[in-house]
Amino acid sequence: MRSGFVRTGLVLAGLAMAGPTLATSWLSLPLPPGAEATWVIREGAINGIPSQVQELLTPQAPAEVLAFYRRQFEMQGGLPNPGAARGWHSLAMHRDPINLLVQVQAGKGGGARVLLSQMDLRASRREVIPSELPPLPGARLMQSTESRDGGRRSRYVNFSSAESFDLLTQRLRGHWQRRGWRAAFDDVRPLKGGARQWLASFEGPKGSTVDLVLAPMPDSRELSLTVNLLDGTP
Repeated sequence: MRSGFVRTGLVLAGLAMAGPTLATSWLSLPLPPGAEATWVIREGAINGIPSQVQELLTPQAPAEVLAFYRRQFEMQGGLPNPGAARGWHSLAMHRDPINLLVQVQAGKGGGARVLLSQMDLRASRREVIPSELPPLPGARLMQSTESRDGGRRSRYVNFSSAESFDLLTQRLRGHWQRRGWRAAFDDVRPLKGGARQWLASFEGPKGSTVDLVLAPMPDSRELSLTVNLLDGTP
């Protein structure tokens, strides 16, 4: 299956609000010496908030990276706010209207892995739940991400739901079939303890696709539903 937005432990808050489309002037921050940078999201939105995310791999230790960005924040007149969650150490700073977040963890082969994020908090400019999805009564939105690559829009959404496995698979399968989308694959697999997992992918017009994964949530009676929508060619 095509992969969605890389799960990174990025913590964002906020719900979509109606608002005008605003051009974002992203802040320029230097990279630590020797860092290799790749874009996770160059032009997109997370939970409806316009965002940029870069992943860095650096030879420096996590403490050195945090000290580097603490100095950068202080040079810009900011007051860095430290934090830690799920194995990541972080520094946050707000420079109106941009929220900056640096998250650091030890690299697998030494050095550090870094996520450098910027969020424009002025207004939401993207829908949080794609309009193509059917109603999902009782489902709770856990994360919504939008990005663009080569002019094609990709949207990732994750829900938790207390509905039954069979009801959700029937509702979602029927929804895409009624839209005229062709099933590239549709597979229910058994898991340990009598649980099941549903993997499906449907193909629509102009190369558009939707990938779906429905599986039990760890240590919970609820189900996790992941939907990855890729728009067709313009």
